[in-house]
Amino acid sequence: MKGLVLKDIISFIKYFKNLYLLLILMIALSLSFTIFSDKFVIVGILMLFLFINFNSNLFIEDDHSGWLKFIKTNSHIKNSSLVLSRYISTISTTILGNSLFLILLLLHNQIYYTQTLKNSLIITGTTLGISLVYMILVIPFTYMFLQNGIIVLMIFLAVLVLVFKNLLDISIINKIFQFDNSLLLLFSALTIFSLFIVCYLLSLIIVKYKFKG
Repeated sequence: MKGLVLKDIISFIKYFKNLYLLLILMIALSLSFTIFSDKFVIVGILMLFLFINFNSNLFIEDDHSGWLKFIKTNSHIKNSSLVLSRYISTISTTILGNSLFLILLLLHNQIYYTQTLKNSLIITGTTLGISLVYMILVIPFTYMFLQNGIIVLMIFLAVLVLVFKNLLDISIINKIFQFDNSLLLLFSALTIFSLFIVCYLLSLIIVKYKFKG
């Protein structure tokens, strides 16, 4: 398990050794701190999602190299270990990305005094929750559709929103946001965990039947 997680993290870090990518990120970061300082939060969130989306490249790399079929044919590693290790590495890099975002946000606030510490923590907590939900959902779709996984997920979510827009009572959502902070945090954590269980099991089924040795 540790070896699989380490392999994913090393592969993830490898993408940031590209000098052109680093240059683009540095330019974007510099512009967000200077010319577009009033839009720093928006630029920072876009960069955060660009950062965590590199996780999807791991699936494409595995497919091109035949990694999953090789490991399933030549080792006794269980499907559950393969899927869980990918979730652990993905969640780890997502938390890392949000930590970097918080550091940059606090640094920006020190220079421009745009946000209070409380607001910075609320913004980062919100982006952490959304990015975790996003990456948890991405994994089964990317296992199934590889490089088209994110596109299919976006279409699926758009359809889901359209369907539930008319069915879901908006007052229920308003009541949820009126919860005490601790209750809202608990509700969010339980929702993310429940989503993780569902997506983990779905990913397990996909790996079992799609990548047979």
